[in-house]
Formats: sequence, structure tokens, C-alpha cells
Amino acid sequence: MINFLWSSFFLSKIICGSEEKEQIYVFGDSHTEYSLLPNDDNQLKNLSTSGEPLRDTYYKYLSLKKEIGDSCTIIIGVGYHSFYFYTENDTSQLQVNEMYNMLNDNSQLPFYFQKTDKREFVYKFLSFLYSLPIYVLNKDRYGGYKEMKRSLDLSEDAACQRFKKHFENKLFDPNTISFLRKICDSKAGRVIIYFAPVHPNYFNLIPDTIKLKIDGLCASLVDNKKVFLLNYSNIELDDSCFYDSDHLNKKGGKNITRILLGNVNEIKYGKKK
Repeated sequence: MINFLWSSFFLSKIICGSEEKEQIYVFGDSHTEYSLLPNDDNQLKNLSTSGEPLRDTYYKYLSLKKEIGDSCTIIIGVGYHSFYFYTENDTSQLQVNEMYNMLNDNSQLPFYFQKTDKREFVYKFLSFLYSLPIYVLNKDRYGGYKEMKRSLDLSEDAACQRFKKHFENKLFDPNTISFLRKICDSKAGRVIIYFAPVHPNYFNLIPDTIKLKIDGLCASLVDNKKVFLLNYSNIELDDSCFYDSDHLNKKGGKNITRILLGNVNEIKYGKKK
């Protein structure tokens, strides 16, 4: 509830207003945040933030449904990594997951605070931070483009490290598809499932079994009437378009934003299946 109130109050400040063109609202993690840029006529509003899982995307969307309305286009940014989470073998991540579950279920918070007094202040503080809207934490992102502070490294070794970060000790989580399906089943005028481009050195490390599984699950949500799929994971881009093996830089973002807006128009006017 707190999260909904904060988000509705602050994020509505960048959502409100009636523009001539149909609005496009973008949700997702850093791969989406850095690959789709606000365009000149303010048609595309990128509400993505680094590290955002599909669960957060779903609840963020719920909290903004009133401001967004039912006639706009919603873009949900995902990657093959979006559907994989830590296994029980990773005890440090289990602690994070325990905290995360508490923050997403306010009914458990009082009991948890009583049970572990030492963590009371930390959890209350973290729950407050979690409830802060993305606009407050990243408000400079909506006035233009914020450069990623990361050194360029597209080597195979660097791509391997990025791949391990996303997939090592992780298993497929069926809840991720459930959250994505709920968004697709919402009253949004149009939902587009979007895969941001990644460098070939990263893409080629993803096992075909994972690609086929996720491609099939996403395809099962697509009807090409209300729900569409734009998978640019393996689109050909020059190395100069990347920050690292799985994030675009400003040049890459401009290219993909232009391509995506063209594809959205094709979808809107029934020219793209």
C-alpha cells in the first residue's frame, strides 16, 4: 500500500499531461533503461530501473494504472536472465530473498520485527527505501540520458562474467511468467514484450535450451492483437553501440529506440505480425 501511494503520487508527475501522440510507457531493468531513450516529442516514457525483477514491474504497473490509462502502449522489458533466480544453495541470496519477501508482504513485517529485533531498524529503513518511487531515486533519468558509469569491455572473458552473474546458481522461476502474464491480461491498450539487444559474445553463451524455453513461454502470451513480441536480443549492432556485453550505450539506445518506434507504428497500423 505504501509503495502504491508513493508511486502514484510521484510517478504521476511525469505521466500526467495529454500529448497528441499515443503514449508509450516502458518498464524493465537496466537493460531496458539504457536501451530505450525518451524521444523528442516525449511520446516514450521510460520508467525502468536497474535490477528491477518482473515482480516489481508488475506491482509498479498496478500502482500506475490509473495515471497511465487503458489506451496506451505498455512495453515490458525482459531478457533471458529475467526468468532465472537464485537456487537454495546460495545462502547469502536466501537472506536477501527473505528480506525481499518481507518487504513485499507488509502483513509479515510486524511479526518479523518482533522475531528479530536486531534487524528492526534495518528492515524498516529498507522498506521505506523500497517504497520510494523510481522517479525520486532516478529523477535525472527522465530529463534526458544518464550515462552508465562502466568501462567498455566486450571481450569473451567479460561476457562470461556477465553471463555468470545472471545465470550461475540460478533456476527457472515460473512466478516470473505469471507476473508477465498478468500484465498481458491487463486492460492496457497494447502490451509489447521487449528483449533488449545484447552483444554476440554474451548471447552465444546462453544455452539453446534456455532460449527455446523462454522464447516458447513468451510466444504463448502473444496474440498479435493486443500482445506482441519484439525480441532484439540477437539484432546486429556495431561494437560501438555497447557499454558492455549486455547494455547499450547512448548510440545503441538511439538506434534501437528508432527501430522500436518504427515497429510500434507497424504494430499499431496492422503492418507487423
